[in-house]
Amino acid sequence: MFEVEIKAHLDDPDLIETRLIQLGAIFQKTIHQSDIYFQHPIRNFAQTDEAIRIRISDNRAYLTYKGPKIDSASKTREELELEIQEPDKLLAILEKIGFYSVARVIKSRKFYILEDIKISLDKIESLKSFIELELEVTNEAIIPNARNRLVSLINQLEISSEKLERRSYLELLLFGK
Repeated sequence: MFEVEIKAHLDDPDLIETRLIQLGAIFQKTIHQSDIYFQHPIRNFAQTDEAIRIRISDNRAYLTYKGPKIDSASKTREELELEIQEPDKLLAILEKIGFYSVARVIKSRKFYILEDIKISLDKIESLKSFIELELEVTNEAIIPNARNRLVSLINQLEISSEKLERRSYLELLLFGK
């Protein structure tokens, strides 16, 4: 599965939320997430542009692998995710085999849906507010079409291209805002 994603900084999240609703986006829920990111004992994920994390989200936990970005215009990448029942035990296993945590990303996230586009309005602890637009695709050939749909929505929301952000929240926290 490929996650086609566009993210942007938001100066006025309330204005963007109003525009989303005007476009027909439907509010789903607000959740709080805590992501623990890990470093591989041998491979430098900062150099390979990969990530491994454990996400705690509303009393559920997930292990996620994110592959390198494959698109220079978005944050498109392979993503594999697995729900886990005992995150503390998985954390202990990862540490026993040499992985170590490098950072924790804590966010409050409002979810909206517009057609099949997942929209998140995020407030990141120690950062600011962001919007993420996401489509999941299984066929690499349709990535350009998915990306174009997300760019079209960014334009409809009147978000300047100067506000687009390809770095992950982890990168923003570790290497600069």
